[in-house]
Amino acid sequence: MSKSVIVIGGGIVGISVAYYAAREGFKVTLFEQQAFAFGASGRNAGFIWLHCRNPGWALEASLAGRKLYEELREELPAPFEIRADGGLIYFTDERQAPVFKEFVAARRADGLDMSLIDNAEVRKLVGPIRPDVVGALFCENDAQINTPTVVNAIAAGALAEGAAHSLRRRPRHRGRHDQRQLLRRPCRGRIRGVDGEADGSQRP
Repeated sequence: MSKSVIVIGGGIVGISVAYYAAREGFKVTLFEQQAFAFGASGRNAGFIWLHCRNPGWALEASLAGRKLYEELREELPAPFEIRADGGLIYFTDERQAPVFKEFVAARRADGLDMSLIDNAEVRKLVGPIRPDVVGALFCENDAQINTPTVVNAIAAGALAEGAAHSLRRRPRHRGRHDQRQLLRRPCRGRIRGVDGEADGSQRP
């Protein structure tokens, strides 16, 4: 059986597949039309937000993923940015406190390291927060990553494990529409080919 793997896309999912497949001994080639983390993986806030994950598989997967970042920091050949300072959800009305207290109890039962903190404790964590904050939920499991640095660090790991890659960068001046595949349709509606290149070259 062939042990070759082709991965399309150099975002965090594709890069991770390439890395772990290469570690398992597969011959990996990754194709990306721009650069690592060029798309959605490079344009998001990078929140690792466990606060409101539903109990069961979703929370278990999120907790495992959160733990995985610590392991990757130790094993990857390149560093990446992660801020593991926890996360807050605040409230501004004392009448909300009982509901937040119940939520904390439920989340702790689900396995999260969560607590209910008062105004003074909130301000120790977030000095410039709005003045009418009464208290907050604080989840120590929450974190934030700089996603492009994570993707590039995992890419470095994949390459170190023997994966190959092909990056195809298009000229920066071309618009988004130039990067799409455009179907050519004559009047009868039959597809005659695909305009798949930014220079307008066609494939039958």
